[in-house]
Amino acid sequence: AVVRLALFWFWPSFRRAPLALLGAALLLHAWDVSVVAQRYVEFKAPAELLTKPAFLNVLPPTSLEGEPFRILDLPNVRAQNTGALFGYETVQGYHGVQMAAPMKLIQAVGQRQLDWINLVNGRYIISHDPITVPGWKTLGSAPYVYENPFALPRAYLVAKSSFAKDDSDAFAQL
Repeated sequence: AVVRLALFWFWPSFRRAPLALLGAALLLHAWDVSVVAQRYVEFKAPAELLTKPAFLNVLPPTSLEGEPFRILDLPNVRAQNTGALFGYETVQGYHGVQMAAPMKLIQAVGQRQLDWINLVNGRYIISHDPITVPGWKTLGSAPYVYENPFALPRAYLVAKSSFAKDDSDAFAQL
């Protein structure tokens, strides 16, 4: 009897409950989307985005002639993947999320960052700040563009190799 009385008393509000839940879910979704948009989405005018930055003009053209190369654009120079918009391949790749294999390689070389840049064919380095590395040639300033003559080619033969039983062993041998 008490259950019947409760159902009779609250029945109109039970019928409205799905609508209230839907409204609450939509409000929560709108708030979540606005927070994500504020943190991760940056709107730019197409003309601003598609205008080739002047510092890329000092690099050789991206063509099938000559040896292929990659650029390493350090943080705070331009938006991520700017080089890719104009046909340049970057050391970091084109992913918004860091990939596991390159991160393992970076960890394996540890403090030998110049060896890593050479190993991944980083021929040109673009930096917001000046860098002093013996042998690197300065091609432009503000942002600074450097040519790395020690970068290894995309494919090369090694004089000596060693066997590794798995990936972790291979990275440890680096």
